[in-house]
Amino acid sequence: MKVVDFNEHLFRCSQLGKLMVGVSPALTSNQEKELSELRSKILAGKITDKQIIKMGDLLRKKDEKPELSKGVVTHLTDIHKGFFMKRDRKISNKYTEKGIRVEEQSITLYSEVKNTLFVKNQKHYSDSFKKGTPDNVQKKVRDMKSSWSLDTFPMYDTCIGNKDYEWQLQGYMDLTGIKESELVYALVDTPFSIINDELRRLDWKQGIFDINGSVKEDRIPLVVETVSNMIYTEQGLDEFCQLSTSIEKSWFTNFFEIPKELRIKVFELEHSKEAIQSAHEQIILCRERLNGLTLEIAQYLIEV
Repeated sequence: MKVVDFNEHLFRCSQLGKLMVGVSPALTSNQEKELSELRSKILAGKITDKQIIKMGDLLRKKDEKPELSKGVVTHLTDIHKGFFMKRDRKISNKYTEKGIRVEEQSITLYSEVKNTLFVKNQKHYSDSFKKGTPDNVQKKVRDMKSSWSLDTFPMYDTCIGNKDYEWQLQGYMDLTGIKESELVYALVDTPFSIINDELRRLDWKQGIFDINGSVKEDRIPLVVETVSNMIYTEQGLDEFCQLSTSIEKSWFTNFFEIPKELRIKVFELEHSKEAIQSAHEQIILCRERLNGLTLEIAQYLIEV
């Protein structure tokens, strides 16, 4: 059996957030400057007790030996299992399915809102630690996220709510050399086949259809609510109802078409040298852990 060597293993930028769970950030440039100033003060004998305590805290943080958290170790075992057993596990669900199928629509919507033509990036980037393919690299790095429904669209959020996405953007910026990035959420009409799948799930749970396949009268409000939460344009609703054998447009008397401008939400993020340095150091530890898992498995095979 060929031994799997992880010394040069490249992690996807989308994985960085999983690797950084539990990692205390390295000293920032301001903290490094403060530490240098405190060292000068102690040499000059002009340091206060409070400043000595502060200096001690900074030194401990600087010299603290990093350890992999339980969550990171679990993630690494999943990675190792896939490589060692040659079984690539690709996570797929209704949320990722919609994201993949409407990606071009999301980019088009953002282009219309910004009155700028954004084009899907096809170039793959990599360095000695990581790899990735940003969605767009025109002046800024952009990653598109197509929201599953209105409920999951971060319309009122003021900051990125998912640390994994922040690390993904940091990785992309470092790979491309671009110092600014945008996380762009788009709310576009859900593919009709996915909506029909949701209605079937709803039928299993709450029995929305009768024996003839028609929507029960007392279930119409529930169907209207479900469809309205997944379609946001009049055109999309018209087309869906025309193709459906059980949904009628006349039910949607209060349907509100959400303006394009309200279906795009942008969060900005700048490149952090300290964050990337910390990520690279963590990757070295993760590689060591993966190689350790290989030795454990190899030893087991020898014993057997």
